[in-house]
Amino acid sequence: MNKENKEFFIEKNLWWLLLIIGLISLSVYFWKFHGVLANESDKWDHFGSYIGGIFSGMAFLALIAEMRANRKREKKQEGRYQKQINDLNQEKKEQDQRWAKESFERTFFMMLSQFNEKLSSLKELDINNIYDLIAINNPEFFYNIRNSVEENDKYSDINMLFINLYRILKFTDETYLKINEKKVYTNILRSYLSRKFLVILGFHLLYKDSSYNNYISYINKYNIFEHIDLKSLEIKILKNRYLLSSDLFDESSNMNYRIILDYILRKKDGYIFENSNNLYSKFEIIKEDYPYGNTTEKFHEFVEAREKGIDFKFEYDNEDIEIYNYDFIFMHLIANFKPEAFANSLEYRDTTTIYNLYISELKNRYS
Repeated sequence: MNKENKEFFIEKNLWWLLLIIGLISLSVYFWKFHGVLANESDKWDHFGSYIGGIFSGMAFLALIAEMRANRKREKKQEGRYQKQINDLNQEKKEQDQRWAKESFERTFFMMLSQFNEKLSSLKELDINNIYDLIAINNPEFFYNIRNSVEENDKYSDINMLFINLYRILKFTDETYLKINEKKVYTNILRSYLSRKFLVILGFHLLYKDSSYNNYISYINKYNIFEHIDLKSLEIKILKNRYLLSSDLFDESSNMNYRIILDYILRKKDGYIFENSNNLYSKFEIIKEDYPYGNTTEKFHEFVEAREKGIDFKFEYDNEDIEIYNYDFIFMHLIANFKPEAFANSLEYRDTTTIYNLYISELKNRYS
């Protein structure tokens, strides 16, 4: 029997124990003195002293037991009070969190509504014009493109949107919510951002001073570039490679390269292709349409490198890497933002691998 059980047993049976002790004491006395009642008063006096001592001890024990019981009752009462206080505090905390969340959501959706209103006021043509300058078909040095973009009349309007976007991200990041809860709201925000807007945003944040560090960290933290569609940007560089340009002037080549990239990425993602599959058939037809020759040899090497998941070099092995083979926006984005910004997607990983030589060169050049 452990200590707690012993104390519980004693408290429950205390008065029975005291009665038994008293009876035993009397029995011992009568047994010792053969149960004869004395006639002399002094013997009665001794008997009274004996009985008084026994009952005094029993009373003292009872007093101690009662004090212990009172302390235990007080502790239980304190425990109940403390539990009530804790419950009230928890209820208040939950209520404060509900109010804080409601307040956050009101502000968030108000800011989002204002942002969307301003975004909607921009014409799609204006965004397309700036996007085309950034994802330009003919390679140019990066800073020359920046000058052309910033001179565009509508760029100042888009720049105001970037400021509003930053405020929404900052407001969301600084709330008490856990990161997975914050991402619920940033995902809602991200759904308002078109692929071309994301490209312009990424371009806007490239090679800025330290005052933009928080903005860039929000882009990384909340996977803002998850749906930026690197394939569409990559097609630009493939079309403009001098070794392939004679075969890729027509607009249909955009679709051809998208089919190739979609095919390879799906294959790596565990997608099972049947011979009757439309994408598989188109892929085989495209490969056959580009016979080996001086201008298409690198195309076949590129497709093979893509399928194997290895890096690729546009130049021949004995040639140095040329800037016009890597000074493209999608490589700048990969070189400057963390994998989290793109949600470390298969498309991101595959693109990073194939252009690893150029991305490394880009980091060295602009570091």
